[in-house]
Amino acid sequence: MTMMPTVRSLVARVVAPLVRAVEGQARPGPHHLPITGGWLPDGASVNWWQLGQDPLSYGSSAIVERCVAAYSETIASLSPAAHWRRNNRGGRTRVENSALSRVLRAPNT
Repeated sequence: MTMMPTVRSLVARVVAPLVRAVEGQARPGPHHLPITGGWLPDGASVNWWQLGQDPLSYGSSAIVERCVAAYSETIASLSPAAHWRRNNRGGRTRVENSALSRVLRAPNT
């Protein structure tokens, strides 16, 4: 009779990875976000937006870092950039004193 619990625990350990998790049971991350196509890091609450948490505070995300790099590389390739407004004659006038034109002239690091 002493062998029975050992056999049962052995079978449980072998079968456990093959059994799907029970509905509603928490699973370890990272969690795929199907609407945005992103990933929520392990340790983040699934309802992070309701709790007012920042998902990036759990660590850096390679996807986010690559997106930021792609944006900055694209903006850098647009040089020299300028801010233009349409005028009454159907043409355009260069804007020199807007916030956008100041950032385009002297972007931050």
